Amino acid sequence: MEWQFFSVGNAVCWLPKENVMRISNLFNVTMVAASAFALTACASGGSGGMDNGQRMAERGGDITARGKTWTDGQRDQREGQKLLSRSAKRAADGEKDLKNAQEKMVKAQRQIEDSRTERMNGEQLVSSGTQKMQQAEAEYSSIRNGPSAVPQP
Repeated sequence: MEWQFFSVGNAVCWLPKENVMRISNLFNVTMVAASAFALTACASGGSGGMDNGQRMAERGGDITARGKTWTDGQRDQREGQKLLSRSAKRAADGEKDLKNAQEKMVKAQRQIEDSRTERMNGEQLVSSGTQKMQQAEAEYSSIRNGPSAVPQP
């Protein structure tokens, strides 16, 4: 560890070099802040500054600027509330439309399944009907080829 001689006013001591640097920096910052504070106090504390009218006019400008900012803030807040309200309504409408579309989709899927079932039933009936007709035709043909139902003289 490296030691360094350090003094402030009447105080003198030997400190590690890294501590001396920290203390020096802290002392410098403190002195700068104190100087700035003293200069500000001197500049604003004098009687050679503005008169009452000038100070009131300056404050009026500051108040006007803050009033404009306040008014702008109120306008932005109103517009933001409108946007929030409008977006909430649009989201609700979108959700309602989506729900309706999903219900329509379920209904359409049910119709498709029902039509497929009906088609299968229809194909089965056509096949069964065709078989019955073929059987009836075969039976009729055998009856027609047989003896006459009307006695012959």
